[in-house]
Amino acid sequence: MSMFEAATLADLPTTRTRPMKVLVLGMGRTGTKSLAASLVQLGFQPYDWADRFGLGHKPLWLDALRAKYYGEGRPYGRTEYDKLTKDFDCVIDSPCYFFAEELVSAYPDAKVVLNWREPEKWYASMCSSIFKVCSWRSWRVMSYTDPAFSGTLYRNMRTVWGIFCDMDFQDREKCLRKYDEHYAHVRRVVPKERLLEWQVTDGWAPLCKFLELEQPTSLYPRVNEKEDFVKTWEGIRNAAILPSLVNILNFWSVAWAPLLMPWIWLLWI
Repeated sequence: MSMFEAATLADLPTTRTRPMKVLVLGMGRTGTKSLAASLVQLGFQPYDWADRFGLGHKPLWLDALRAKYYGEGRPYGRTEYDKLTKDFDCVIDSPCYFFAEELVSAYPDAKVVLNWREPEKWYASMCSSIFKVCSWRSWRVMSYTDPAFSGTLYRNMRTVWGIFCDMDFQDREKCLRKYDEHYAHVRRVVPKERLLEWQVTDGWAPLCKFLELEQPTSLYPRVNEKEDFVKTWEGIRNAAILPSLVNILNFWSVAWAPLLMPWIWLLWI
């Protein structure tokens, strides 16, 4: 499955190859990428943002979001989640944390890690990373000129952050309120014995104790600083410019071909 192709639920098998063990339900910019790297080091296979995109699952999660928040279509349940995560034993990052209650109910034996950071620091990090990238005006243009790739990204951004804060990134109070509401919701729906509230500064010790695994002797991984995040997304956006230009040229060549062909024929003969 190419990242330019969208998967369909009907084509995805249900049988799990790995049991679901860990649900990471904290929001982005709270150490999610470092946490994902640490889970890999501990032997887990996280279902991360890049996996959802690379496997063509993004449109399916957008369908799930629209079903839950807008009443469009049938809500997802255990069957749908199994189809999407069958080869993984851990889910992490957006938009999975929007389905905290559903995932906790679907996988009663999975442990839950609620990664967090101080709200003000979280908001500052979001404004200089995710919110900044989502505010680039080029996404709107390229959603038309490159619908398969840029269009999917743009729809994902607008749906996820439209649900969270109406795309109103400058409204600090609203964003902080929504952040607090999310964490309060997770604490309500997860039994205390299944929940670990964790910050990246906590490192290995509480995480390994909670997961009942031996603590590595290496330093805890630190990845995806906000500067790296923006540079990565600049690269993704720049890479999408070429297919956009190709699509534009193809469109105009088809549109103008009937008008140009007679002149080309006259010049040829």
